[in-house]
Amino acid sequence: MAMDAQALAKKIHDALGQKADGHGKPTPVSHQTLNYAKGLVAALKAASFLHAPGTVVGVTAAGSPLSAGAAAGGIITIAPAPMIAETSKGVPPEAIPKSTKENTAIIAYLATATVTFAAGTITGTCTSTSEAPGILDQGAGTDGTLTGIAGPAAAAFVSAQLGGPMGPDVVKHYTAVIDYLVANCKGAYAAGSVVGVAPSASGPLSAGAGTGGTFA
Repeated sequence: MAMDAQALAKKIHDALGQKADGHGKPTPVSHQTLNYAKGLVAALKAASFLHAPGTVVGVTAAGSPLSAGAAAGGIITIAPAPMIAETSKGVPPEAIPKSTKENTAIIAYLATATVTFAAGTITGTCTSTSEAPGILDQGAGTDGTLTGIAGPAAAAFVSAQLGGPMGPDVVKHYTAVIDYLVANCKGAYAAGSVVGVAPSASGPLSAGAGTGGTFA
């Protein structure tokens, strides 16, 4: 799956116990919550990530596809500006500084996540031969996930930045956000973005790395 702002907004809305009114009728997601979700999605889609040399691994064989290709520890570069642009819409001017501070804090927390590709999601073809080493050709990655983040930790991080208390609703809010992103924010490397050296004959990929990763 890919990120969807409507779905994220609904998850936040439901997590805060706003599914129905006093008469049992479903309540609509607020414009503020939807813009918040749109902002998070926009910031992540504008972000990038990379894997340093040695963090992409796999098993090579001469002239064959990479086997068990995987990666861990991907470093994310992300900025709050796309989120702030969305959350500022329709907000009273006096409320913008607080929302901007919150947006900056949650984006800073997301930057602490790493990107992981499970075995088999990094692909490419080894150009090595039985006599000579080669490279990983058309190296790519699909279905990367955010790791190392959690809702309660996000709540604590943002609350500390804002200098406010961390009540139950704050934890519910950020747990909904992080749980959704971990499940639905998918990282990818386009063909040619993942590189490495394949030894002659067969063996482990060396100096495996990735650049220019994107989220969807």
